[in-house]
Amino acid sequence: MPYKGEVASKHGHSEILSNPDVKNFLNSCIDVPKPSIEELNAHFRSAKQLDGYDILLPDLILAMDGSSYESPVDGRYPSRMIGYLKISTVLLDMAKYENVKRSTTRFIDPIHVAKLQKETGAISLALPGAFVQDPNCGSVKESYRCAVQNYLRSPETELGGRTLYNTLVQLVRYLGRVSLVDSVECIAFKTCVNKVCSEETPKNPIFVGVDSGVGSCSLCGEKVYACDVLRTHEAFVESGSNIEAYNRLMTAIEHLLNAHYLYYLWKENPDYLSRMCILMDGPLAIFGQSAHLHRAIMLLLDDIRKDLFRRGLHEPVIMGVTKTGRVCEHFSQIDYLVPRNTVFPISDEYRYKFIEPTKLGSEKNFGDETYYGQDIFVKTNKGRQFNLCLSYPFASKRIDKFRDEKVNLKNYAQLRRALSVIQTLESELYENSMIPVVLAHRHASISLKPGGKVLDVLSRGAFSS
Repeated sequence: MPYKGEVASKHGHSEILSNPDVKNFLNSCIDVPKPSIEELNAHFRSAKQLDGYDILLPDLILAMDGSSYESPVDGRYPSRMIGYLKISTVLLDMAKYENVKRSTTRFIDPIHVAKLQKETGAISLALPGAFVQDPNCGSVKESYRCAVQNYLRSPETELGGRTLYNTLVQLVRYLGRVSLVDSVECIAFKTCVNKVCSEETPKNPIFVGVDSGVGSCSLCGEKVYACDVLRTHEAFVESGSNIEAYNRLMTAIEHLLNAHYLYYLWKENPDYLSRMCILMDGPLAIFGQSAHLHRAIMLLLDDIRKDLFRRGLHEPVIMGVTKTGRVCEHFSQIDYLVPRNTVFPISDEYRYKFIEPTKLGSEKNFGDETYYGQDIFVKTNKGRQFNLCLSYPFASKRIDKFRDEKVNLKNYAQLRRALSVIQTLESELYENSMIPVVLAHRHASISLKPGGKVLDVLSRGAFSS
């Protein structure tokens, strides 16, 4: 290692270049597998040749994005910690957006743009972290679980008289975990949230009343909350950083909020829902401890799809857009091989061969425990690339030949509408970006400076008062 301020030699690489062992090593390395033109042509489809609906742009685009931040209260170890989550929603009226685009000059009226950005909303919450205990709870971890439950049941999350807690219970119903016990509707838990008790009695069932939302283990007396079905508390630690638990919870709430809007509109105004596109930042997938909820969302979407079809209505466009990751990196590297105005449904065979070769030969469906949508690579007329994740048109992944059917574009009736959203709203502000996602992220993000610093001051002030 050089000393501070010492400059490296300009000839330090010469011995490496002349070393025969280095040359032999480089020459012996196996070439990276890359697709041939023939393999790519077998997958790519021209967007103009897709079967299905005529291009019909949704009237309304609802975009969602979230952000998290962990704030130290005391400044030095051991420091109490507070977690903050913010999830922003942006509703974009396409008629208003088109009026902005139809300006008679090459400039866009900033007043119209400001009006578009006002159609936003956000939900935010503060959560206990390390060393922060509610006096009514028996531990720091229980304080976290109780805070999550109280938030889900709070009036802040109400939509048509239903809270996020009600929607969570509905998803749990889809999973078959709600039943009547002594005439009381209950959520069933196979094990206790107390790890020690759970390990000793792995088959001890616990029933939590839906109305009360709280139960207890008959052996250890530990409280069990209905929101424990999210399982994000499993990543929570009582004396360290909990940014992982906060991020897992943020992701779970984002997708729960997606289901919340869908269920409400389905019941209250199905015609309005049929004219919508719900756009999420990231794939249609739930990772970590809450991943099992993706199966319930698939069942909900299938019920909505079938009901709207019976009414003669379009199904809504439900999609996510992923900005980073292996798929994005892969197609960025082969951009010169990819024609414009094409779509590419990413099969497991292609993914395991060229994107994740460590899984080559695997018979398991990609995202079997996490995804409720299919990755479809899109390259627009302008040459921009998007990794689109479009909701599966199936109730379950247990159908015959699922691996083949999930990449059959004829199954995705909403694909052309999704492509019209991308091509209409692609933005030049950032690389391969979309206007609704940019707006949602802008309203959801918590910057380290000054936003994070302000939350630090707020946290310290709250505990010192």
